[in-house]
Amino acid sequence: MKRLETLREELINNELDGIFLHQRENVFYLTGFSGTTGGLFVTGEKALLLVDGRYEEQAKQECSGYEIVLSPRPFEIGKVLSGETRIGFEEDVLTYEEYNLLKSEAANDAVLIPASSILKKLRLIKDEDELKKLKQAVKIADDAFHHILPFLKEGVYEIDIANEMDFYMRKQGASGPSFDFIIAGGERSALPHGIAGKNKLKAHAPVLMDYGCVYEHYCSDITRTVFLGEPGEEARALYRVVSEGQKRGYACSLLGKPVAVADQGVRDFFQKCELDQYFSHSLGHGVGLEIHEDPVVNGKNTDTFKNGMVYTIEPGLYLPGFCGVRIEDMVVMTYQGPKQLTAAPKDLIIL
Repeated sequence: MKRLETLREELINNELDGIFLHQRENVFYLTGFSGTTGGLFVTGEKALLLVDGRYEEQAKQECSGYEIVLSPRPFEIGKVLSGETRIGFEEDVLTYEEYNLLKSEAANDAVLIPASSILKKLRLIKDEDELKKLKQAVKIADDAFHHILPFLKEGVYEIDIANEMDFYMRKQGASGPSFDFIIAGGERSALPHGIAGKNKLKAHAPVLMDYGCVYEHYCSDITRTVFLGEPGEEARALYRVVSEGQKRGYACSLLGKPVAVADQGVRDFFQKCELDQYFSHSLGHGVGLEIHEDPVVNGKNTDTFKNGMVYTIEPGLYLPGFCGVRIEDMVVMTYQGPKQLTAAPKDLIIL
């Protein structure tokens, strides 16, 4: 119930009478409810979980300390309101229909206040239980990297590699993939989001693998790039630059300093190498209950690195028509600096 009390403190800080939450991850974070659909209304005195009939018993078993309210979807918010006039809502989640329903059932003088930032703030710092689950999700992904290497051969379909990795990680305890795997061989490795398809791996070409799993609701995310046979010197040089760029990302991730500094440090290095135009995405992103959450590690984020943040460092360079290289680790910020969670080898691997 500590998370609930922290949320109530945030309601006071933001001058809110209550908050209505609908995003699945936010509801789970506060209540432990693992159903696919639920609504949560919290005030200083009330903590009400709205579910439809499919989840009544499940909610009772999983959510001690919360009053269970049966409601069809979209949820009848009026069942839980009692004259609150300043109500927070998730502006980046609630549909237009749900927003209108909330507005129509609230008091006439009620004001709906965008409040997604409150839950993002609460979920930003991972506690020990969350870190334990994240580390296990990372370990499963690490093990999958070693498992898949013998399967990487000329003529094998990318989608078959993705399926083998998914099946293996499920056998190790994962509930499923954390996103659609990016398995991109040859020239397709220059597509930052080259989803695995019916494309065959080629000899003397890179294979970029970006994948992860979900373990007890928490995600992992890893990217490694390997080569099937000896790559040319230009490809080797590209790998060295990306590898050095990631080291810069670690070195520029400083506790208490703006997140943007890490992103900019890598871009400055790539610029010196005259390759910055081929780095087409942010340096990283937060990972937790969602595969992409705060902090966003880009040049615009002025928030500072804090102890307990979990995020990725994933520089990449993508040369169209040639090849792409990305190396991605998950890390946790500590008082001693960023600690690498991902353990899969990062030296150039030639199969």
